[in-house]
Amino acid sequence: MINDKKLVILHLVNGEELLAEVVSEDIDGTTNIKNVIQILLQPLKDGGVGPAFLPYANFIDGDLAIEKKNVVWRGVPKKEIAGVHDQAFSKLDLSTRIPKTLLTG
Repeated sequence: MINDKKLVILHLVNGEELLAEVVSEDIDGTTNIKNVIQILLQPLKDGGVGPAFLPYANFIDGDLAIEKKNVVWRGVPKKEIAGVHDQAFSKLDLSTRIPKTLLTG
């Protein structure tokens, strides 16, 4: 984790799994999250399944509040999954390391 973020995976009652950074947890059990990624399973060429990651609720302003009644389970993401989150929300400017031909086509 970068900057000691508290990352969590939330499995919601509708079947969605979210990877997010916890901002705060209210006394009523509401978890406020930001930088949310939805985790989906996709078929692999070898016949198995693997994770796919999609932006989630990226058109809202501020944090996303998830009520406790909507969460089936929650857990700490594996190191590899946390790394995906770190890469997705990294503030590093990688454009100076990528050849311009790759950026402009």
